[in-house]
Amino acid sequence: MQRSAPQKRGYPIEIFRDVSVPIAKFLCVLCHLVLNNPVQRFCGHRYCKECIESANELSSGSETACPACAADDVVDEEGFHDEATRQVISQLD
Repeated sequence: MQRSAPQKRGYPIEIFRDVSVPIAKFLCVLCHLVLNNPVQRFCGHRYCKECIESANELSSGSETACPACAADDVVDEEGFHDEATRQVISQLD
């Protein structure tokens, strides 16, 4: 299956069309597209790197709480790169 170039944020959900894996696990909590450059917060929520960077820029003050659950349990406001998830997604094309 040919994958189109990544959009500004996540990949289109259609890349899961012929795959039997749970889709929700690979969706960005903010843009609801398939994760592009996945980043995971320590609370477990995953985001596209660009989505979480944009959310952090828009947040008031120095708040770095997770946009999904408000957990403030991270050392780095962006979380950490989720290489395992990135590899699974990259195998879908």
